[in-house]
Amino acid sequence: MKINPAAAYEQYQTRVNGAKTAPAAGSKGHAAARADKVTLSGEGAARAGSSRFASALAGELEAAASPERLTQLHDAVQAGTYQVDAADVADAMLDVII
Repeated sequence: MKINPAAAYEQYQTRVNGAKTAPAAGSKGHAAARADKVTLSGEGAARAGSSRFASALAGELEAAASPERLTQLHDAVQAGTYQVDAADVADAMLDVII
């Protein structure tokens, strides 16, 4: 079977040009406006919200912590003496979200 690339391209162009100039069905001769539509699933929306929360939290931490405080925290974590109050963490997370 011999395939003629020029003929295939001509057929492609005919279809593409025909699609651009042909009126859409039910449009009474006017070209129908096409628009792309994007929707997020529930999981995608949750991930986007989580990403915004993480970005906000990181920005807040960077702005609020001085280099000296970061050194103190680093030393406490390395020594195993750093204690986290779960209630304080939860309150701070809710403050950012709300």
